[in-house]
Amino acid sequence: MAISDKTRKILWGQAGSRCAMCRCELVAEITKHDRAAIVGDECHIVSRLPMGPRYNPDYPPEYVDAIDNLILLCRVHHKQVDDQAQTYTAELLGTMRTNHETWVASRLNEVEATNRIRITRSRSGTPTHLERLSNGNELMALIGSACASSLDYDELKTDQEVSLVGGFLQSLQDWGEMWSEIEPAERVEVTFRFTESINDLGENGLLVFGAREIQQIEGGQGGASPWPVVIIRIVRTDNQEILTYNKDTGECETMRPQSNLDG
Repeated sequence: MAISDKTRKILWGQAGSRCAMCRCELVAEITKHDRAAIVGDECHIVSRLPMGPRYNPDYPPEYVDAIDNLILLCRVHHKQVDDQAQTYTAELLGTMRTNHETWVASRLNEVEATNRIRITRSRSGTPTHLERLSNGNELMALIGSACASSLDYDELKTDQEVSLVGGFLQSLQDWGEMWSEIEPAERVEVTFRFTESINDLGENGLLVFGAREIQQIEGGQGGASPWPVVIIRIVRTDNQEILTYNKDTGECETMRPQSNLDG
């Protein structure tokens, strides 16, 4: 299991893109030299891991990634509440989140509807094509700092394909969620395993393509900021949407995006 895109958007919207503890803005604005940066984390109140903070063996596993078990924090306070789990209990964090969301709602009610948080798309931010991904480094470069994902695949024909594609996409979503928090050595291991998975898919006639769409998160207390969404598609080698593909040389391949602004 992993946090769904819908749950992420609800969490960010209800929190007003602000830390539930210090209420600092969690999307740093574009500078003269750099893109905007996301400086907040979607944090689990009750950990899914036995050794994790506030782990409760009686907590239903199907609710671990639900909205009621999440709180939006800046990275400083994320570290603090996890390192001081005896102080920041599940009950306390739940109360803090509720109080923060009440504060956000009251502030938003004071402004016009045009200032409410929303995510929008633009033609300039929509990719014109998807690039074939041949290794884990290319894949995680797309996934690592994305705010959401769009995952799709061609119709599957065998149990083996179901196992390969299902396992690949599940691992991709799980590691993408945790990417900013894991250590460098673990990143090396993960990217290597994804390279193996991409090769396994290729041996079964399936290719991995990807790109980023830059949407915009608007409203709240700050200006518009980028909301990167990664697009991943697993397709067969004979998919008609592939624009360039050379089986002999392995030259760079591209394909059309699955959807556009009219879809």
